[in-house]
Amino acid sequence: MCDKNTMKKNLLFALGVLLLNISLQAQYKSNAPLVSYLQNEKAERVDPETEQPLYTLSQISKAAEKYFTTHDPNRKGSGYKPFKRWESYWQYFTDKDGYILPAETLYQAYKDKITQPNTVNTTADWSNIGPVNAGLIRYTPGTGRINQMAIDPGNDEIWYAGAPSGGLWKSFDAGQSWDPIFDEYPQIGVSGIAIDETNTDIIYIATGDDDALDSYSIGVMKSTDAGVTWQETGLTASNMGRNNALNEIVIHPTDNNIIYVAGSNGFYKSTDAGENFDRSPFGGISVKDVTDFRLNPGNPDIIYAVTNDGFYRSTDGGENFVASTSTVLPEDFGRAVIGVSPGSPNSVYVLYADTGSNDYVFQGLYRSNDNGATFTKTAQSADILESSQAWFDLAIAVDPEDFDTLYVGCLNIWKSTNGGNIFGRLNQWSVNNAAFSHADIHTLKFFNNILYAGTDGGLYSSADGGDTFIDYSNNGIMTSQFYRMGMARDDAGKIVGGTQDNAGFVYNNNQWNTWTGGDGMDYEIDPLNSNIAYGFTQFGSTLWITSQNGLNLGWADAPEQGNWITPLTINSNGEVFSGFQAVYKLNSGGWSKLSDNLTGSNIDDLEASPNNPDILYAAEDNRLFISEDGGENFRGISQFDNPISDIAINSNDNRVVYVTTSNRVGSAEYQQPANPKVMKVIVPETGNAEKIDITGDLPDNQAFFAIVHQPRDLKNSIYLGTSLGVYRTDDELIVEGLWEDYSNNLPNTAVSDLEISIKDATIAASTYGRGIFTSPINVEIADYDISLKALRPGANRLFSAGLTPQLDVQNAGLNTIEEVTVNYAINGVEQEPLTYSVSIPAEGEATIDLPALDQNIIGQVDLSVSITTTEDAWADNNSKEKSLLINANGTIGTLYDGETPEAELLTYNDSFTTSVWELGTPTGTLLNETASGEKAWATNLDGDHPNMTRGYLLSPYYNLSEILAPKLSFSMAFNLETNWDLTYVQYTTDQGQNWRVLGTINSGPKWYNSDRTPQTTGNDCYNCVGAQWTGTDSEYATMTEYSYDFEANKSIDGVDLTSETQIAFRIVFESDQAVTEEGVVIDDFLIGGYVDDEDDDDDGILDVDDNCPLTPNADQSDLDGDGIGDVCDDDDDGDGIPDSEDNCPTTPNTDQADVDGDGIGDVCDTDNDNDGVLNENDQCPNTTPGATVNVSGCEIVSLPPNAFTIKTTAVTCSGNNNGSIKVTLASGLPEGTYNAVLTENGQQLASSIFNEGVVSFENLDGGNYQLCFTADTLSGFERCAGVILYEPEPLSVQSVVNTSSSEIALELNGGDAFEITLNGKTFVTNESSINLPLDRIENTIEVRGTQDCQGVYTETIILSNQVFIYPNPVHNGKVSIYLGDSSIEVANAELYDFSGNKIYNKEQQATSGVIELNVNGLRPGIYMVQIRTENKLITHKLVIR
Repeated sequence: MCDKNTMKKNLLFALGVLLLNISLQAQYKSNAPLVSYLQNEKAERVDPETEQPLYTLSQISKAAEKYFTTHDPNRKGSGYKPFKRWESYWQYFTDKDGYILPAETLYQAYKDKITQPNTVNTTADWSNIGPVNAGLIRYTPGTGRINQMAIDPGNDEIWYAGAPSGGLWKSFDAGQSWDPIFDEYPQIGVSGIAIDETNTDIIYIATGDDDALDSYSIGVMKSTDAGVTWQETGLTASNMGRNNALNEIVIHPTDNNIIYVAGSNGFYKSTDAGENFDRSPFGGISVKDVTDFRLNPGNPDIIYAVTNDGFYRSTDGGENFVASTSTVLPEDFGRAVIGVSPGSPNSVYVLYADTGSNDYVFQGLYRSNDNGATFTKTAQSADILESSQAWFDLAIAVDPEDFDTLYVGCLNIWKSTNGGNIFGRLNQWSVNNAAFSHADIHTLKFFNNILYAGTDGGLYSSADGGDTFIDYSNNGIMTSQFYRMGMARDDAGKIVGGTQDNAGFVYNNNQWNTWTGGDGMDYEIDPLNSNIAYGFTQFGSTLWITSQNGLNLGWADAPEQGNWITPLTINSNGEVFSGFQAVYKLNSGGWSKLSDNLTGSNIDDLEASPNNPDILYAAEDNRLFISEDGGENFRGISQFDNPISDIAINSNDNRVVYVTTSNRVGSAEYQQPANPKVMKVIVPETGNAEKIDITGDLPDNQAFFAIVHQPRDLKNSIYLGTSLGVYRTDDELIVEGLWEDYSNNLPNTAVSDLEISIKDATIAASTYGRGIFTSPINVEIADYDISLKALRPGANRLFSAGLTPQLDVQNAGLNTIEEVTVNYAINGVEQEPLTYSVSIPAEGEATIDLPALDQNIIGQVDLSVSITTTEDAWADNNSKEKSLLINANGTIGTLYDGETPEAELLTYNDSFTTSVWELGTPTGTLLNETASGEKAWATNLDGDHPNMTRGYLLSPYYNLSEILAPKLSFSMAFNLETNWDLTYVQYTTDQGQNWRVLGTINSGPKWYNSDRTPQTTGNDCYNCVGAQWTGTDSEYATMTEYSYDFEANKSIDGVDLTSETQIAFRIVFESDQAVTEEGVVIDDFLIGGYVDDEDDDDDGILDVDDNCPLTPNADQSDLDGDGIGDVCDDDDDGDGIPDSEDNCPTTPNTDQADVDGDGIGDVCDTDNDNDGVLNENDQCPNTTPGATVNVSGCEIVSLPPNAFTIKTTAVTCSGNNNGSIKVTLASGLPEGTYNAVLTENGQQLASSIFNEGVVSFENLDGGNYQLCFTADTLSGFERCAGVILYEPEPLSVQSVVNTSSSEIALELNGGDAFEITLNGKTFVTNESSINLPLDRIENTIEVRGTQDCQGVYTETIILSNQVFIYPNPVHNGKVSIYLGDSSIEVANAELYDFSGNKIYNKEQQATSGVIELNVNGLRPGIYMVQIRTENKLITHKLVIR
């Protein structure tokens, strides 16, 4: 599942109900653990409006750090990831003292941009390219979170949807397409939408991201023209303080001047259509965190609301709210939401999630039928929330016509049709079927009796009660929240990026696809091969890898934990680096530590030079480092006043970099500069760098997120991405301190990353909430600029010896180029420079031939070429590198067994990395033999093969047209994870430009064992090509010859390769990301056939005399005397019917007579009537088919097989004796009577005489019976049948607890399905074994079969080595005391009241380390229990209620 969202208004963590607003108000439960840590920090400021303490971001981060040292941050729903997202974003929006800026200040930055704009660069023209209409390569769909939606009450074709940081969207065609309608304003969140029913042009929106604070709130905005323009209301940014948001907003149903809206600062009411808002008191307190509210559908004066401390009700139209006096509703809870329905206007549901200490599990659904005065709890008890994150997403919706039908959403969507007593799950977030909706449900709403769901992945609806859901957000709501993006070096049409809540995306050929799981972070594309891409998840925990634009997928695990956004970079050689505490390099699918730790903290940014593979820059906090040896060593070169937020390397000069800085959080005021900065840094060969401030006239109230330098630009244009758009400057402008606004047609949105494709003159911007945009840029043309467009032939190809490399060059300058100098190297050896006289006009192209390669160069060849010309402006477009394979020509009949250098095959991996194929003596446990000699090729000679590898074993070129009956063969043994790892054979006839799989599973004589593909299997074989070897069966580990007959397979495979004059083959090994076996061993590769001479088949008989000239047959056997030998004759008996169709292939029978239809012709059939009696003994040779015969072959008179139909009814439970056997007599039988006799163990139980219809034997127990039939008209006839009546087995459960991993393993018997309830969570399985996590000290488990009579298995498991009393508190009955060691047999227990009086003292025998105390009759109060064992004395408190 996607990891959950980032910036939560309430930092809700495990083990406590944390409703801590990082804002001007700080309402929270006093017993919340993180709050207790925070309260240890001194608050220097107080909110003047709420009089609540304010804390700096640094104080909050420190409190979180302390909290998570004692609480598992990796536990699902712990709150750690949402906190880190929140912290990552809001660190840029603090004042100089470290306090988060008020919404009013942030909104003012937008106003300043509008009213005090920088000069606009008119080249900028941004277009939103997506993600939209995204396809699905793997995982589940989803593009961006939707917080809220609404439908125009006067036109059901008009829809509105609100995103957390992507503004408001409108559809005019019922969700088929969407348009943004809030782009002129900051791209903040929309968490509430209200449309005036009397005038649907009037719309109100409640702004801010209520669930995660991905954006701030500017109050309530109003439109009077259906969203074309917007105006502020009386509730503005000035009312919203720090990090507050609004949620629901409602218009009074009969008075459209009355508007209600709720938020983290209270409940507001307007009586003048939004001109003014007043805050309503809750029990006399006006500042309340109101998390949800609903109007009574029949009486709008009655309003229900929930806050962080309870359920409230207003009966005066929201003027005052009174807390519920119900003793049924929970006093302590984590979050609650409300559901109402016009179908029962006086009824209301309240759905509660438990406190953080109880993992926010389902606490209960409560129902009131008297306008919220009293409540009852429904019967539903299983955890329908399914996760620990109800603090982040929780929703309820009630059918508008049937109050008993309701829907609940947290992780998935659940439905009840009986008033919430029983729920069923409608979908599952990880299963992409017709009922799929994305994980994490933020809102559920009914419009026109259709259910709508706003989820982490988009907007879904169901018109059939939840049986199916339709995704309406992938049609044009572009609200993806990108952290980072990567773009191909010379192709703006190829982009990858990582998003919050959702996936990693790949954009290729104008199509978006999901290719990794979420959350996605830093993503990059290989500069040498744009099909290769990489992407990190949070903290760098997983690196996703694809070499086929996302079509295949590998991964590498993290070497340590990095930053929330762990930096990733690729140098000009395609080498991949990451920044943790040290710099790591990707080698063979895993990370290798390259440098020492830079400072002891995690690296914040890492950038590789686009031109020099040895130069990398790294940033840690406010320090800048450089490496000049490929990342092995770094030296500090500069330090800044504030932390570095991004680095850009000058594409023309590796010694110049641009750095953006932000305010340092929590430093003293005198240490702080006034504004964020952009710095130009000039790096000398030694010593510290020179820093030049180029911030100029940039707005000082925007955050600086990203910076990029434009390659091949004489003016050195740089672009800056901020919290509100993009700015540009260059060497000429910055002299005057000027930056241009480069945001035309770009929404006022946070730009998280920038990339440039100079070839396409395009800049791309990823945004945090509005997807990805592209814009043209100006590209200046130099006087002289030579560009190496291509080094031919193409990379990763296979060529013959003596190849002539060619260069395609282009004049990218203004003036004619008359001379080109070429420097090149072959396999690292520099060749003599060459100078060519040319005449290439501006924009013209030419092809230059390099000298042909030496004929003796065979195998991998690495070519490195660079060109230049007089006064060449740019060097970054002058070089290319290619790796080629030069192949030899092979000889038919030559055995390649690796025993000599001449008998070796070429080996290589994808991208020409070190080959997985090893040549030597295999010594594996299973794979340890060769076919001949001492050597063979193996994927690992003495162990398991590696993961994530594709390697090739390459043959020479062959001319198959020179031989007759060509055949490929080799010996192989393999041990491969079934349907995951594989090997197969490919061929090429065009020098490696295209490779095709050789043959199919039907090819012969002996070829593949699998034809699976991902399309045919669905859940495995992701690498499978549809024809391969795979598996771990022992027979596969034996060295076996596999062969492919080209002549015979022409008709089978539909491919004729026998006339190919240059064909090569390669054996492909491919492994996936996990599970290794011993792999593959190959030996004795051979292309065989017959040379066209006087005796082609070498059988000693000349072709002119040979009746099978291509098949050895020295005996020349010819059964039909037709001159064609039997071994090659397709009609041996000469009857004109091919052997493959002939039912007597060696006996002529043109009529193909076959009396008994058994496929054997009569002339060669030894039993013509197929009655089992040979013709020579058969006295009745024409017996009716299917008749019963005697030894002479004559029919025995009997009844047809279907004369008696037996049906059974199984016993429902053991001992019920309610099984039955029914016999139906077939129609058309001889007249007379029939007798049925039922016996068990030889004892007759019952009999029945009948002549028609049905006879029954009732009240039977489970067991084995025999039922025999006789007929009065058929002497000697008897037919018997065994009958089994089944009954359920007793439930049998065996459990084994693994304390080290906190898991329980259950072995289950006695049924086909089992329901397991563990700590209130229900699991259903059809398997006989299951492993489940134990996440508490005291764990209760209950197992049931499909029938209650099978029994119920219950067990309590204690995971502790300490004394533990449970339950505690207790009302009455018994308490159990776990002694901390299951081997303890005896303990003494003493019980004292709080006054010190001993009221119990007894030595007890322990069972599995547990003793019991009976507390019946004891008065409520606090008691002390003293436990004495052989080696310890422990005292514990016991509470009796």
